[in-house]
Amino acid sequence: MTKDIFKKQLESKRLADLTHQELHLDDNHNLLPDNRAELNLEVSNGGCGHSKNVASIMHRFFRHRSKSETYFSEACHQRGVLYSPLMVIARRYHRIEVDFIIFHLGSIFILELDGPHHKFLSKQEEYLRIKPLLDSGFEVHRKRIPPIMSLKFANDLLDQILEKMEQAA
Repeated sequence: MTKDIFKKQLESKRLADLTHQELHLDDNHNLLPDNRAELNLEVSNGGCGHSKNVASIMHRFFRHRSKSETYFSEACHQRGVLYSPLMVIARRYHRIEVDFIIFHLGSIFILELDGPHHKFLSKQEEYLRIKPLLDSGFEVHRKRIPPIMSLKFANDLLDQILEKMEQAA
């Protein structure tokens, strides 16, 4: 592991400590620290596709880069939707990590949540990052999210996605 990657991982770990590494939903639909979970357990290879920005927030044993992603993940989990957060897709040496892939009625919906955490890349860099997916005939849906995400917003967005998938089926 290079020094730069290790340094980024340490920065990411510090961010995770500030944003509560493992989160759970309380009765008022707030994401709070969850000290009940083993933080080293995960069922994902995601979150490391961007070696310069390793996902450090754990939620339901999946890695996430932002609290917004944890809300959307929670909405999918609560409703029993088949989904994959931060799935790493590869073509030769090019790694693409999309925020979410939703599986419904035999099709997939690739979702990128664009919020404050997406300001690090220009539109051109974002386009080039997902270009292999576009060249392979997949649509990548971008959704601008509010500065303060909520579970209600996440559920409303999930409703829109499922409805769009049902109309296309």
